[in-house]
Amino acid sequence: MEQTSTKQVALKWGVILGLAYCLFTVAGHFMGMAGNQKFGMLSLVILGAVLFLGIKEFKEDNDNLMTFGQGFGTGALISLIGSLISGIFVYVYTGMISPGYIDDIMETSRIAMEEQGYSEAQIQQGLEISAGFMSPGSMAIMSVVMGVISGIIISLIISAILQKKPPQSAF
Repeated sequence: MEQTSTKQVALKWGVILGLAYCLFTVAGHFMGMAGNQKFGMLSLVILGAVLFLGIKEFKEDNDNLMTFGQGFGTGALISLIGSLISGIFVYVYTGMISPGYIDDIMETSRIAMEEQGYSEAQIQQGLEISAGFMSPGSMAIMSVVMGVISGIIISLIISAILQKKPPQSAF
C-alpha cells in the first residue's frame, strides 16, 4: 500500500474545512444567526469532525500506523489551511459581498445584551468596544487565529486517541 503524506491529506481536508466554514458563515447569515454564540459553537463541531476524518484518513493510508506527532501535524496543517481559506472568505464576504453582515452581528449583540439586562449605557459602551474589532480585516485575522488555536487543541486530543505507533523491533 502506498503511504500518503501529511501534506496530501492536509491539503484535501484543509480545503474541505475551508469550504465548510464558508458555507457555515453564509448559512448563518441567511438564517439570521450572525453573531449568535450558540450557533457559532457549531463551527467547533465542524472543525472536530473534519479533523477527525482527516487524521483518520492519514492513519488508514499509512498501514493504520500513526505517531502522535504525525497526527498532530496533520491536524494542525488542516486547521491552518482551512482557517486561511475561511479568513480570506470572511474578508471578501464582509467587505465586498455583504457589508451588512457586520451590522447584523452588532444587532445580535445588542439584543443579547438587552436580554441579559444590561443598561442602555452599558450596551452602547459594549457596542463601541466591539465596533473596533468589526472591520473585515480584523474579522479575517480573528477567524484565522481562532481557527488555528481551536484546531491545534482539537488535534492534540484526536491525535492522542488515534495514535498507533509502529511496533518496535527486538534488535
